[in-house]
Amino acid sequence: MIQPKGLYFTRPSMGQYLSTNAEIKEASNILFEKIKTGKVKVKIFKKYQLEDAVQAHTDLENRKIIGPAIFDPTK
Repeated sequence: MIQPKGLYFTRPSMGQYLSTNAEIKEASNILFEKIKTGKVKVKIFKKYQLEDAVQAHTDLENRKIIGPAIFDPTK
């Protein structure tokens, strides 16, 4: 429905809202505080062991990771 009009969706980036290091630091402090208090929840898509770093990069390159992925040292 939007293609005939030449419209498209884009994802905003931080640079459109934060222009100085001080603004970035303030925004990140607010975000991490909200994560700590549980107001913002981050769902980890996949956890890898450090020795699986090659597989993690392969999965990323092949677009198999569709959310946050981390290396979990306890796994």
